[in-house]
Amino acid sequence: MAAVLVAALVAAVIALYLAMVEGVGPLGILLLLAGMGAVFLIQLRTRRGPTQEPAAKDLTSCQRLAQALEAAPVPLIVLDREGRVETLNAAALALLRQELVGQPLAWALPQQTVLDAIHRVRRGQGEVRAPATGPAGQPLELYAVPLDAGGALVALLDLTEAHRLDQMRRDLVANVSHQLRTPIAAIKASLETLQQAMSRPRIRASFLESALQETERLERLVEELLELSRLESGAGISPQQGVDVGQVVKVATERAQPRAQQADLRLELEVAEPLPPLWADPERLERALLELLDNAIKFTSRGGRILVSARPTEEGVLISVSDTGPGIPDEERPYIFHRFYRGAAGRRLPGAGLGLAIVKHVVEAHGGRVWVEGGEAQGATFHILLPSFPFLSPQV
Repeated sequence: MAAVLVAALVAAVIALYLAMVEGVGPLGILLLLAGMGAVFLIQLRTRRGPTQEPAAKDLTSCQRLAQALEAAPVPLIVLDREGRVETLNAAALALLRQELVGQPLAWALPQQTVLDAIHRVRRGQGEVRAPATGPAGQPLELYAVPLDAGGALVALLDLTEAHRLDQMRRDLVANVSHQLRTPIAAIKASLETLQQAMSRPRIRASFLESALQETERLERLVEELLELSRLESGAGISPQQGVDVGQVVKVATERAQPRAQQADLRLELEVAEPLPPLWADPERLERALLELLDNAIKFTSRGGRILVSARPTEEGVLISVSDTGPGIPDEERPYIFHRFYRGAAGRRLPGAGLGLAIVKHVVEAHGGRVWVEGGEAQGATFHILLPSFPFLSPQV
Protein backbone atom coordinates (compact mmCIF):
# COMPACT_ATOMS: atom_id res chain seq x y z
CA MET A 1 0.00 0.00 0.00
CA ALA A 2 2.86 2.36 0.83
CA ALA A 3 4.39 1.76 -2.59
CA VAL A 4 1.13 2.67 -4.29
CA LEU A 5 0.80 5.86 -2.25
CA VAL A 6 4.38 6.86 -3.02
CA ALA A 7 3.81 6.17 -6.71
CA ALA A 8 0.63 8.27 -6.67
CA LEU A 9 2.41 11.11 -4.87
CA VAL A 10 5.30 11.04 -7.34
CA ALA A 11 2.88 11.04 -10.25
CA ALA A 12 0.97 14.01 -8.80
CA VAL A 13 4.19 15.99 -8.23
CA ILE A 14 5.38 15.26 -11.77
CA ALA A 15 2.01 16.26 -13.25
CA LEU A 16 1.97 19.50 -11.25
CA TYR A 17 5.51 20.34 -12.33
CA LEU A 18 4.76 19.66 -16.00
CA ALA A 19 1.59 21.77 -15.95
CA MET A 20 2.95 24.79 -14.05
CA VAL A 21 6.63 24.92 -15.04
CA GLU A 22 7.03 23.18 -18.36
CA GLY A 23 3.64 24.17 -19.79
CA VAL A 24 2.75 20.63 -20.82
CA GLY A 25 -0.91 20.26 -21.74
CA PRO A 26 -3.41 17.80 -20.24
CA LEU A 27 -2.84 15.28 -23.03
CA GLY A 28 0.88 15.07 -22.38
CA ILE A 29 0.30 14.62 -18.66
CA LEU A 30 -2.33 11.93 -19.34
CA LEU A 31 0.08 10.02 -21.56
CA LEU A 32 2.81 10.24 -18.93
CA LEU A 33 0.56 8.94 -16.16
CA ALA A 34 -0.85 6.23 -18.43
CA GLY A 35 2.68 5.14 -19.25
CA MET A 36 3.59 5.02 -15.56
CA GLY A 37 0.51 2.91 -14.93
CA ALA A 38 1.38 0.53 -17.74
CA VAL A 39 4.96 0.21 -16.49
CA PHE A 40 3.70 -0.45 -12.96
CA LEU A 41 1.39 -3.21 -14.17
CA ILE A 42 4.08 -4.89 -16.25
CA GLN A 43 6.70 -4.66 -13.53
CA LEU A 44 4.23 -6.04 -11.00
CA ARG A 45 3.70 -9.07 -13.21
CA THR A 46 7.42 -9.49 -13.78
CA ARG A 47 8.35 -9.41 -10.07
CA ARG A 48 6.18 -12.43 -9.28
CA GLY A 49 7.07 -15.98 -10.08
CA PRO A 50 4.78 -17.98 -12.37
CA THR A 51 3.00 -19.65 -9.46
CA GLN A 52 2.97 -16.76 -7.01
CA GLU A 53 -0.51 -15.47 -6.25
CA PRO A 54 -0.93 -11.66 -6.15
CA ALA A 55 -1.60 -10.05 -2.80
CA ALA A 56 -5.03 -8.49 -2.36
CA LYS A 57 -3.65 -4.97 -2.04
CA ASP A 58 -1.55 -5.39 -5.21
CA LEU A 59 -4.56 -6.76 -7.07
CA THR A 60 -6.63 -3.74 -6.03
CA SER A 61 -3.90 -1.37 -7.25
CA CYS A 62 -3.70 -3.21 -10.56
CA GLN A 63 -7.45 -3.06 -10.99
CA ARG A 64 -7.50 0.69 -10.34
CA LEU A 65 -4.72 1.33 -12.81
CA ALA A 66 -6.43 -0.88 -15.38
CA GLN A 67 -9.69 1.01 -14.86
CA ALA A 68 -7.89 4.35 -15.27
CA LEU A 69 -6.35 3.22 -18.57
CA GLU A 70 -9.69 1.85 -19.74
CA ALA A 71 -11.54 5.09 -18.93
CA ALA A 72 -8.96 7.41 -20.51
CA PRO A 73 -10.59 9.47 -23.32
CA VAL A 74 -7.45 9.14 -25.48
CA PRO A 75 -7.05 5.89 -27.46
CA LEU A 76 -4.21 4.04 -25.65
CA ILE A 77 -2.55 0.78 -26.73
CA VAL A 78 0.13 -1.23 -24.89
CA LEU A 79 2.45 -3.25 -27.14
CA ASP A 80 4.59 -6.17 -25.96
CA ARG A 81 8.26 -6.69 -26.78
CA GLU A 82 7.37 -8.17 -30.17
CA GLY A 83 5.23 -5.22 -31.15
CA ARG A 84 1.93 -7.06 -30.73
CA VAL A 85 -1.04 -5.51 -28.96
CA GLU A 86 -1.10 -6.56 -25.33
CA THR A 87 -4.07 -4.44 -24.28
CA LEU A 88 -6.05 -1.47 -25.51
CA ASN A 89 -8.65 0.76 -23.88
CA ALA A 90 -12.24 1.41 -24.92
CA ALA A 91 -11.35 4.61 -26.82
CA ALA A 92 -8.81 2.70 -28.93
CA LEU A 93 -11.27 -0.11 -29.60
CA ALA A 94 -13.90 2.39 -30.75
CA LEU A 95 -11.40 4.12 -33.03
CA LEU A 96 -9.87 0.98 -34.59
CA ARG A 97 -13.18 -0.92 -34.77
CA GLN A 98 -11.61 -4.32 -34.09
CA GLU A 99 -10.15 -6.39 -31.26
CA LEU A 100 -6.37 -6.53 -31.80
CA VAL A 101 -5.04 -8.29 -28.69
CA GLY A 102 -2.21 -10.58 -29.79
CA GLN A 103 -2.03 -8.99 -33.25
CA PRO A 104 0.29 -6.31 -34.70
CA LEU A 105 -1.06 -2.76 -34.64
CA ALA A 106 -0.45 -2.62 -38.39
CA TRP A 107 -3.40 -4.95 -38.89
CA ALA A 108 -5.68 -2.01 -38.10
CA LEU A 109 -3.36 0.70 -39.44
CA PRO A 110 -1.57 -0.87 -42.44
CA GLN A 111 0.65 2.13 -43.20
CA GLN A 112 4.40 2.43 -43.60
CA THR A 113 4.58 5.37 -41.21
CA VAL A 114 3.02 3.24 -38.46
CA LEU A 115 5.38 0.32 -39.12
CA ASP A 116 8.40 2.63 -39.05
CA ALA A 117 7.29 4.31 -35.83
CA ILE A 118 6.77 1.01 -34.00
CA HIS A 119 10.11 -0.28 -35.26
CA ARG A 120 11.92 2.84 -34.05
CA VAL A 121 10.38 2.81 -30.59
CA ARG A 122 11.14 -0.91 -30.19
CA ARG A 123 14.77 -0.16 -31.02
CA GLY A 124 14.88 2.25 -28.10
CA GLN A 125 14.95 5.53 -30.05
CA GLY A 126 12.81 7.29 -27.45
CA GLU A 127 9.40 8.79 -28.07
CA VAL A 128 8.20 8.74 -31.66
CA ARG A 129 5.53 10.75 -33.47
CA ALA A 130 4.16 9.81 -36.87
CA PRO A 131 1.15 10.67 -39.04
CA ALA A 132 -1.44 7.99 -39.64
CA THR A 133 -4.89 7.52 -41.11
CA GLY A 134 -7.72 5.89 -39.18
CA PRO A 135 -10.04 3.16 -40.47
CA ALA A 136 -12.66 5.79 -41.30
CA GLY A 137 -10.12 7.98 -43.10
CA GLN A 138 -9.69 10.41 -40.20
CA PRO A 139 -6.27 12.05 -39.77
CA LEU A 140 -4.36 10.72 -36.77
CA GLU A 141 -1.09 11.35 -35.00
CA LEU A 142 0.59 8.29 -33.53
CA TYR A 143 2.58 9.00 -30.35
CA ALA A 144 4.61 6.12 -28.95
CA VAL A 145 6.91 5.90 -25.94
CA PRO A 146 9.00 2.89 -24.86
CA LEU A 147 8.25 1.17 -21.56
CA ASP A 148 11.01 0.21 -19.12
CA ALA A 149 9.70 -3.34 -18.86
CA GLY A 150 9.72 -3.72 -22.62
CA GLY A 151 7.17 -2.93 -25.28
CA ALA A 152 5.63 0.48 -25.84
CA LEU A 153 2.68 2.68 -25.01
CA VAL A 154 0.94 4.10 -28.08
CA ALA A 155 -1.57 6.95 -28.17
CA LEU A 156 -3.62 7.76 -31.26
CA LEU A 157 -4.69 11.39 -31.41
CA ASP A 158 -7.62 12.21 -33.70
CA LEU A 159 -6.72 15.42 -35.56
CA THR A 160 -10.07 15.85 -37.32
CA GLU A 161 -11.19 18.74 -35.12
CA ALA A 162 -7.75 20.37 -35.23
CA HIS A 163 -7.75 20.18 -39.04
CA ARG A 164 -11.27 21.60 -39.15
CA LEU A 165 -10.30 24.54 -36.95
CA ASP A 166 -7.17 25.14 -39.00
CA GLN A 167 -9.25 25.13 -42.18
CA MET A 168 -11.68 27.59 -40.58
CA ARG A 169 -8.76 29.86 -39.71
CA ARG A 170 -7.44 29.74 -43.28
CA ASP A 171 -10.92 30.37 -44.67
CA LEU A 172 -11.37 33.31 -42.29
CA VAL A 173 -8.09 34.90 -43.38
CA ALA A 174 -8.91 34.34 -47.05
CA ASN A 175 -12.46 35.70 -46.74
CA VAL A 176 -11.46 38.77 -44.73
CA SER A 177 -8.62 39.49 -47.16
CA HIS A 178 -11.02 39.21 -50.09
CA GLN A 179 -13.64 41.41 -48.44
CA LEU A 180 -11.04 44.08 -47.57
CA ARG A 181 -9.36 44.09 -50.96
CA THR A 182 -12.31 45.52 -52.94
CA PRO A 183 -13.14 48.57 -50.78
CA ILE A 184 -9.47 49.37 -50.20
CA ALA A 185 -8.80 49.28 -53.94
CA ALA A 186 -11.85 51.50 -54.57
CA ILE A 187 -10.77 54.03 -51.92
CA LYS A 188 -7.24 54.11 -53.32
CA ALA A 189 -8.52 54.66 -56.86
CA SER A 190 -10.81 57.47 -55.69
CA LEU A 191 -8.01 59.22 -53.81
CA GLU A 192 -5.64 58.91 -56.77
CA THR A 193 -8.28 60.45 -59.04
CA LEU A 194 -8.90 63.25 -56.55
CA GLN A 195 -5.21 64.14 -56.68
CA GLN A 196 -5.60 64.80 -60.40
CA ALA A 197 -8.98 66.54 -60.23
CA MET A 198 -8.61 69.03 -57.39
CA SER A 199 -9.67 71.88 -59.68
CA ARG A 200 -12.81 70.09 -60.94
CA PRO A 201 -15.46 70.23 -58.18
CA ARG A 202 -17.99 67.90 -59.82
CA ILE A 203 -15.52 65.07 -60.34
CA ARG A 204 -14.06 65.65 -56.90
CA ALA A 205 -17.48 65.39 -55.24
CA SER A 206 -18.26 62.15 -57.10
CA PHE A 207 -15.08 60.41 -56.05
CA LEU A 208 -15.35 61.69 -52.47
CA GLU A 209 -18.81 60.11 -52.30
CA SER A 210 -17.41 56.84 -53.66
CA ALA A 211 -14.59 56.85 -51.11
CA LEU A 212 -17.10 57.55 -48.32
CA GLN A 213 -19.32 54.63 -49.38
CA GLU A 214 -16.40 52.21 -49.46
CA THR A 215 -15.20 53.47 -46.07
CA GLU A 216 -18.67 52.77 -44.65
CA ARG A 217 -18.51 49.30 -46.19
CA LEU A 218 -15.18 48.69 -44.45
CA GLU A 219 -16.61 50.01 -41.19
CA ARG A 220 -19.58 47.64 -41.44
CA LEU A 221 -17.32 44.66 -42.13
CA VAL A 222 -15.11 45.42 -39.13
CA GLU A 223 -18.17 46.00 -36.92
CA GLU A 224 -19.70 42.66 -37.97
CA LEU A 225 -16.44 40.82 -37.34
CA LEU A 226 -16.14 42.35 -33.87
CA GLU A 227 -19.78 41.60 -33.09
CA LEU A 228 -19.40 37.99 -34.19
CA SER A 229 -16.22 37.65 -32.14
CA ARG A 230 -17.98 39.00 -29.03
CA LEU A 231 -20.93 36.65 -29.50
CA GLU A 232 -18.74 33.59 -30.07
CA SER A 233 -16.75 34.37 -26.93
CA GLY A 234 -19.97 34.67 -24.91
CA ALA A 235 -19.32 38.33 -24.06
CA GLY A 236 -21.88 39.93 -26.34
CA ILE A 237 -25.15 39.28 -24.47
CA SER A 238 -26.42 41.38 -21.55
CA PRO A 239 -29.87 39.98 -20.70
CA GLN A 240 -32.52 41.94 -18.84
CA GLN A 241 -35.63 40.74 -17.08
CA GLY A 242 -39.08 41.31 -18.53
CA VAL A 243 -38.14 42.54 -22.01
CA ASP A 244 -41.09 43.62 -24.17
CA VAL A 245 -40.30 41.73 -27.37
CA GLY A 246 -43.16 43.40 -29.21
CA GLN A 247 -41.55 46.78 -28.63
CA VAL A 248 -38.18 45.49 -29.84
CA VAL A 249 -39.81 44.21 -33.04
CA LYS A 250 -41.58 47.54 -33.58
CA VAL A 251 -38.40 49.57 -33.13
CA ALA A 252 -36.43 47.37 -35.54
CA THR A 253 -39.20 47.60 -38.15
CA GLU A 254 -39.37 51.40 -37.82
CA ARG A 255 -35.61 51.67 -38.25
CA ALA A 256 -35.76 49.59 -41.44
CA GLN A 257 -38.76 51.47 -42.87
CA PRO A 258 -36.77 54.26 -44.64
CA ARG A 259 -34.61 51.74 -46.50
CA ALA A 260 -37.68 49.73 -47.49
CA GLN A 261 -39.39 52.85 -48.86
CA GLN A 262 -36.24 53.80 -50.76
CA ALA A 263 -36.28 50.33 -52.36
CA ASP A 264 -40.01 50.71 -53.19
CA LEU A 265 -41.04 47.89 -50.82
CA ARG A 266 -44.02 47.52 -48.50
CA LEU A 267 -42.80 46.77 -44.99
CA GLU A 268 -45.66 45.63 -42.74
CA LEU A 269 -45.83 44.68 -39.07
CA GLU A 270 -48.19 42.33 -37.24
CA VAL A 271 -47.80 41.84 -33.49
CA ALA A 272 -50.27 39.58 -31.68
CA GLU A 273 -50.38 41.09 -28.21
CA PRO A 274 -49.97 40.47 -25.39
CA LEU A 275 -46.59 38.79 -25.75
CA PRO A 276 -44.98 37.20 -22.69
CA PRO A 277 -42.06 39.20 -21.30
CA LEU A 278 -38.69 37.57 -21.90
CA TRP A 279 -35.32 37.44 -20.22
CA ALA A 280 -33.36 38.90 -23.14
CA ASP A 281 -30.91 41.47 -24.45
CA PRO A 282 -33.09 43.96 -26.35
CA GLU A 283 -30.16 45.58 -28.17
CA ARG A 284 -28.87 42.26 -29.52
CA LEU A 285 -32.37 41.09 -30.47
CA GLU A 286 -32.91 44.33 -32.38
CA ARG A 287 -29.57 43.78 -34.14
CA ALA A 288 -30.61 40.28 -35.18
CA LEU A 289 -33.95 41.53 -36.54
CA LEU A 290 -32.22 44.33 -38.45
CA GLU A 291 -29.93 41.77 -40.05
CA LEU A 292 -32.96 39.76 -41.22
CA LEU A 293 -34.69 42.90 -42.47
CA ASP A 294 -31.53 44.01 -44.25
CA ASN A 295 -31.43 40.66 -46.07
CA ALA A 296 -35.11 40.84 -46.97
CA ILE A 297 -34.76 44.37 -48.38
CA LYS A 298 -31.62 43.42 -50.27
CA PHE A 299 -33.13 40.39 -51.99
CA THR A 300 -36.70 41.56 -52.63
CA SER A 301 -37.43 43.22 -55.96
CA ARG A 302 -39.14 46.62 -56.22
CA GLY A 303 -42.86 46.49 -55.56
CA GLY A 304 -42.43 43.50 -53.25
CA ARG A 305 -43.65 43.00 -49.70
CA ILE A 306 -41.93 42.23 -46.39
CA LEU A 307 -43.96 41.11 -43.38
CA VAL A 308 -42.64 41.13 -39.82
CA SER A 309 -44.77 39.28 -37.28
CA ALA A 310 -44.57 38.27 -33.64
CA ARG A 311 -46.94 36.00 -31.75
CA PRO A 312 -46.98 33.98 -28.53
CA THR A 313 -46.58 30.21 -28.62
CA GLU A 314 -46.54 27.47 -26.00
CA GLU A 315 -42.74 27.66 -25.94
CA GLY A 316 -42.37 31.45 -25.94
CA VAL A 317 -42.43 34.03 -28.72
CA LEU A 318 -42.20 33.35 -32.45
CA ILE A 319 -40.86 36.18 -34.61
CA SER A 320 -41.02 35.82 -38.39
CA VAL A 321 -39.66 37.89 -41.28
CA SER A 322 -41.19 36.99 -44.66
CA ASP A 323 -40.40 38.43 -48.07
CA THR A 324 -41.46 37.97 -51.67
CA GLY A 325 -37.89 37.63 -52.93
CA PRO A 326 -36.33 34.79 -54.93
CA GLY A 327 -36.21 32.40 -51.97
CA ILE A 328 -33.35 30.12 -50.98
CA PRO A 329 -32.51 26.97 -52.98
CA ASP A 330 -32.66 23.74 -51.00
CA GLU A 331 -28.97 22.97 -51.58
CA GLU A 332 -27.93 26.31 -50.03
CA ARG A 333 -30.15 26.17 -46.96
CA PRO A 334 -27.81 24.10 -44.72
CA TYR A 335 -25.03 26.68 -45.13
CA ILE A 336 -26.73 30.06 -44.95
CA PHE A 337 -25.96 30.55 -41.24
CA HIS A 338 -22.24 29.86 -41.74
CA ARG A 339 -19.76 32.71 -41.54
CA PHE A 340 -18.94 34.32 -44.91
CA TYR A 341 -21.33 32.07 -46.79
CA ARG A 342 -23.08 33.75 -49.69
CA GLY A 343 -25.34 31.92 -52.08
CA ALA A 344 -25.49 32.37 -55.82
CA ALA A 345 -27.81 35.39 -55.52
CA GLY A 346 -25.81 36.93 -52.66
CA ARG A 347 -22.53 36.97 -54.58
CA ARG A 348 -23.94 39.61 -56.91
CA LEU A 349 -24.79 41.96 -54.03
CA PRO A 350 -22.68 43.81 -51.45
CA GLY A 351 -22.10 42.14 -48.09
CA ALA A 352 -19.64 39.86 -46.36
CA GLY A 353 -21.98 36.99 -45.50
CA LEU A 354 -21.81 37.57 -41.73
CA GLY A 355 -25.34 38.80 -41.01
CA LEU A 356 -27.08 35.44 -40.66
CA ALA A 357 -24.19 34.06 -38.60
CA ILE A 358 -24.73 36.95 -36.17
CA VAL A 359 -28.48 36.21 -36.08
CA LYS A 360 -27.83 32.55 -35.26
CA HIS A 361 -25.42 33.37 -32.43
CA VAL A 362 -27.76 35.96 -30.92
CA VAL A 363 -30.75 33.62 -30.99
CA GLU A 364 -28.84 30.64 -29.58
CA ALA A 365 -27.38 32.84 -26.83
CA HIS A 366 -31.01 33.43 -25.75
CA GLY A 367 -31.70 29.68 -25.70
CA GLY A 368 -33.75 29.90 -28.90
CA ARG A 369 -33.45 28.65 -32.44
CA VAL A 370 -33.65 30.13 -35.93
CA TRP A 371 -34.59 28.48 -39.21
CA VAL A 372 -35.80 29.35 -42.69
CA GLU A 373 -38.71 28.14 -44.80
CA GLY A 374 -39.63 28.64 -48.44
CA GLY A 375 -37.92 27.18 -51.47
CA GLU A 376 -36.56 28.77 -54.61
CA ALA A 377 -38.91 31.28 -56.27
CA GLN A 378 -41.25 31.08 -53.24
CA GLY A 379 -39.83 33.86 -51.11
CA ALA A 380 -38.14 33.24 -47.77
CA THR A 381 -39.48 33.24 -44.22
CA PHE A 382 -37.03 33.35 -41.32
CA HIS A 383 -38.37 32.25 -37.96
CA ILE A 384 -36.90 33.05 -34.55
CA LEU A 385 -38.31 31.14 -31.58
CA LEU A 386 -37.38 32.64 -28.21
CA PRO A 387 -38.24 30.64 -25.08
CA SER A 388 -40.17 32.37 -22.35
CA PHE A 389 -39.06 32.18 -18.75
CA PRO A 390 -41.23 32.87 -15.69
CA PHE A 391 -41.24 36.63 -15.12
CA LEU A 392 -41.62 37.84 -11.57
CA SER A 393 -42.74 41.41 -11.09
CA PRO A 394 -40.56 43.32 -8.60
CA GLN A 395 -41.97 43.52 -5.10
CA VAL A 396 -43.32 46.96 -4.25
